[in-house]
Amino acid sequence: MEAKVYNISKKLINGQQILMTDTHSEILEISQKSVAQNLVDVMNVNTDNGCIYTLVETNSTSVGDLFEPQYPLNHD
Repeated sequence: MEAKVYNISKKLINGQQILMTDTHSEILEISQKSVAQNLVDVMNVNTDNGCIYTLVETNSTSVGDLFEPQYPLNHD
């Protein structure tokens, strides 16, 4: 079953876009939209180099396998 997950995209001032990674150098996937949007909002308010952060909705077939059970961003 596909689950919705949210990634955060960072657009640099030169137009290049990158996806935020977690502490294991894997693309960060957050299961709660509100948590991901709050992080995007905080990062946009605190940017000092003109980067723009946006929320990207994707599908994941194994979101539960991506994180340890205690990982806070994966709890509903």
